[in-house]
Amino acid sequence: MTATALPGIIVTLAPGELAVASTIASLRQAVNRTAGTTNLKAGSQDVMTTELVGILGEFALCKQANVWPALSIHLRNGSYDAKVGRYTVDV
Repeated sequence: MTATALPGIIVTLAPGELAVASTIASLRQAVNRTAGTTNLKAGSQDVMTTELVGILGEFALCKQANVWPALSIHLRNGSYDAKVGRYTVDV
């Protein structure tokens, strides 16, 4: 699977990275729905697709920047997805 992290940059995620991303997406989806968090997805895709695409974007950015993605599954309202140098990034 490839994802565009930045214009002109293509990042390939390994099968293990895809598996971890899929697991995190499922867990975050369950936690958010249990907590009653409103899903603000745009488009007609299902909520799991939205969640997975978001996580894959986080993984692609982090892999390109050589930093760890946020692997937490707890409610993360208002937090950032990664820290790159002195910058915090929300994907």
